[in-house]
Amino acid sequence: MLSEQLSTMTALLRRTANGYGGRLYLSRQTTDILLSNLQFLAEDITRYEQSVHGMDVDSPAVLAIIRELVAANAARENGEAGGTTCTTTKAD
Repeated sequence: MLSEQLSTMTALLRRTANGYGGRLYLSRQTTDILLSNLQFLAEDITRYEQSVHGMDVDSPAVLAIIRELVAANAARENGEAGGTTCTTTKAD
C-alpha cells in the first residue's frame, strides 16, 4: 500500500538524517531521484483524485512539509543575500 511505502521512505530518510546529526545530506543523484519520484507520485495522486472513484486526498502533514520547505528556502536565500550563514536545528 502507498501508506506503507511512504512510511518506509520516511523511516529511511530519518535514519539518513540521524546519521548526520539530524541533517539530511543527500548526493545530487539521490536528491534528483527523490524529487523526480515525488513529482511522479503527485501526478499519480492527481489521477486518482480525478478518477470516477477517486476522492480528494488532503493531508495537513503535506501542508506542514510545504510550509517548512518554504521557510527553509527563504532563510537560505536571505542568508545568501545578506552574507550570513543560515543555520538549521537538529531534527527531533
